[in-house]
Amino acid sequence: MFVIASYRKEADSPDGEVDVSEVGAEFFAEILGMRVEALIDVYPLNESQARSVSARTGMTFDFSTHEYFLEALAD
Repeated sequence: MFVIASYRKEADSPDGEVDVSEVGAEFFAEILGMRVEALIDVYPLNESQARSVSARTGMTFDFSTHEYFLEALAD
């Protein structure tokens, strides 16, 4: 399972998360530049990666107020 968690800048806990599992591990491995088998942690998303996610999911990102992380969760 994959979720994207959003954190207000300077905050320690997320203020939202979206299940993006339907996009698939292969997509996330590609935009992060790693092997699918290595997706077992939390990864910060940069603006370029977020644009790719947005194109696939329709999610909107606001980097002026938030930071975003892809979290690989156990099923």
